[in-house]
Amino acid sequence: MKAASLSSTILEQEKKSTRLFLYLFFIITLVSGIFTLIVEKRISSEINPGTPEIIIDEWIYFSTELVLLLIGYYLIKVNKSGLIRYIFLLVYLFVALVTELIIYSIYEMEYTSGSVMEIFFVLFTPIFLDKKYFWWVTLGLISKYLIVGLSLSIPKVIHPVTILVLISILTFIFLNKSLSYVKSIEKAYLQLAHNEKLAFMGQVATSIAHEIRNPLTSIKGFLQLQTLQSDVDSKHSSIMMDEIERINLIVNDLLVLGKPSSLSLKSKSIEVIINYVVRLTKNQATANGITYHVEFNSKNPYVLCDENRIKQVLINIFRNAIDAMPNGGNLEIIADNYSDEEICIICRDEGTGIPEEYIGRLQEAFFSTKEDGTGLGLMVSYRIIEEHGGRIEVESSPEKGTTFKIFLPSTDPKMR
Repeated sequence: MKAASLSSTILEQEKKSTRLFLYLFFIITLVSGIFTLIVEKRISSEINPGTPEIIIDEWIYFSTELVLLLIGYYLIKVNKSGLIRYIFLLVYLFVALVTELIIYSIYEMEYTSGSVMEIFFVLFTPIFLDKKYFWWVTLGLISKYLIVGLSLSIPKVIHPVTILVLISILTFIFLNKSLSYVKSIEKAYLQLAHNEKLAFMGQVATSIAHEIRNPLTSIKGFLQLQTLQSDVDSKHSSIMMDEIERINLIVNDLLVLGKPSSLSLKSKSIEVIINYVVRLTKNQATANGITYHVEFNSKNPYVLCDENRIKQVLINIFRNAIDAMPNGGNLEIIADNYSDEEICIICRDEGTGIPEEYIGRLQEAFFSTKEDGTGLGLMVSYRIIEEHGGRIEVESSPEKGTTFKIFLPSTDPKMR
């Protein structure tokens, strides 16, 4: 909704900029033409009576301008205003080039360079926030002068080219500043829309999670009681308990998404946490034909963390790795010091991998590469790690596997 609103706002601003461009183009060429016809030609003829009176080029400009104006309004009406500035520029360059070549090759006149329209084209480029158009304008005008100078052997074209280059440099600086400002506004706008979306989803998620958790707790309690009191099939009861735990994990993710609770930070051994999660997920890994390879190289394996939250992150990532290897394979877990202040936990699988275009979307709520995925686990994991002052990096190759790197600040084991 917000993205669509932003796009429509940008389109409307482009239309306004194009209308202003049309009005100024018409006014400047009209005033310039009248001044040239009435004043400049009269003064020239009085000072140099022998100079031929040339007005055909001005009538060409007038008629061309009128046609361009009609084309411009038509393109705005059919929502193709982006083409107008390019059409105007190309037509102007063609008419100006042909006119100058004809005039200065037929009449023996001193070469006069520069046009207010050329300055207008250059100075107006920042309003369109289009670098491509800026280069079209700058290189197009410079090329026009060079063609005239080389074709008619007029060395004076170097003067307008120098002026154009200087003006273009100043315009380019202003254009970059304008683009930077607009991009920062767009980023803030999209972030605001994203935050509003998360806030709404969070409210819904919290309500759903609380409604699920109460009956889920009762079912789990009664199942445990029935297992102790009755001679039931332990295999089926174990499956039921696993599924209840799976639902409980989803509920925990929903609660974190909806209303993150404050962290209870303590100095904990990352080795103990990893070993716990490995034991918790080993049955699922073994059933899928997956072998764990766990390695600890950290000299100081302690991190200041909320233990349950870090366990939740590792459970999400380890189970994703297991799900990515339906035909079995090796799952490598390594804990090592990345620096004196950071510990890196590496989870490397040999699974199906993640397409490159999806890696940047793993933090999005409800985005999942799995058919039965909720799209909450990784999003919540990213959030939890960020709350701990860490970060997650992902490397993946389709059909070769995925590597998750979790960076957490290390701490003194004596801290509590």
